[in-house]
Amino acid sequence: MFDLLVDQGNGDQSLRSLLPFVRLQSFTPDSPSIGRTTLDLANRNGLVQRQRRVKYKERKIKAVFLLSARSPEHFYLYRDALAKLFVQDVPYYITHTFTPGVRWKVVCDDVFDREKNREKNYREIELEFIALDGLSESKYTSETALNVAGEHFFPGMNIPDQNDIPYRFKDVADFKVYNASDVTIYPTEHDYTVEMYLAGTNITVANRTTGESLTIKTTLNSTQKVEIRRQYVFVNDSAGVKTSGRFPSMAPGYNSFYVQNASAIDIRFKTRFYYK
Repeated sequence: MFDLLVDQGNGDQSLRSLLPFVRLQSFTPDSPSIGRTTLDLANRNGLVQRQRRVKYKERKIKAVFLLSARSPEHFYLYRDALAKLFVQDVPYYITHTFTPGVRWKVVCDDVFDREKNREKNYREIELEFIALDGLSESKYTSETALNVAGEHFFPGMNIPDQNDIPYRFKDVADFKVYNASDVTIYPTEHDYTVEMYLAGTNITVANRTTGESLTIKTTLNSTQKVEIRRQYVFVNDSAGVKTSGRFPSMAPGYNSFYVQNASAIDIRFKTRFYYK
């Protein structure tokens, strides 16, 4: 069914159930927009990109809704209800039912035309959402089985044919982690955390694919929970652990990880996936 799902903190609710007098007519996100940092060097042709990492800018989503009323009085009530639903103080999530596996974090701040067309009690109203992150994100994380059979992930979300994609690695020092995103994901800005139980001194966790690594400069035992949250390393929920480097990002596709100086290993990756 062609509809919009709205999550303002209480889970997905269909537009048809929230506003039965409104129908979604179209849902059109702008194409991705990138901001690059470049240099213009006198002895080089063109421009030089300064960093491998790029910024995805916020983007517009144009949506058209058909509002139908039985009387002029109802039209004005319904018009106001549409504005009250979408114009909110804080961001919320919307999902188009034709792409049910991903959601957009949005606001709806710009003025939109709500004038009645003379004697008509129906009208198409175009709204413009701003997708703040510039990307859509998976509604489920890697803790949900990454396959299309469970109706949590869908075609177009880079799901491999393999039925069982692991995100927990125990007693193995060399392994591959799959990032189903279109883009590189970073612990510092995405919903990407890692929980580890390790034993050893000066343990290093590295990603060959991105060339990044983190070394925890202390002695750990396998009962201590090490968690990567944003740019911080927590041991048993306490910060301030001495480290060097940074926990690796994950490029799209398979990432080759390895662990050094650990006699016991149990690592669980928890992440959403992000799409252009």
